Amino acid sequence: MGGDCHAVHELERRCLDAGIKMTDLRRVLLHGIVEAGPRVSAVEIWKTLGSMLHDGHAPSQVQSSGT
Repeated sequence: MGGDCHAVHELERRCLDAGIKMTDLRRVLLHGIVEAGPRVSAVEIWKTLGSMLHDGHAPSQVQSSGT
């Protein structure tokens, strides 16, 4: 996957620090947001997620510590 896994893990950690439970759906959305890049619209994120899932490289469900 083209997205930076370190950036996704950092966002997951920040979500947990803020008291947001990290679900599989939220994790997939974070991967899509990071892979889509900065300053993109929701439509572009949606298209990125669609291509990620269609191409068969959805993010793994490996859980971070604390989830």
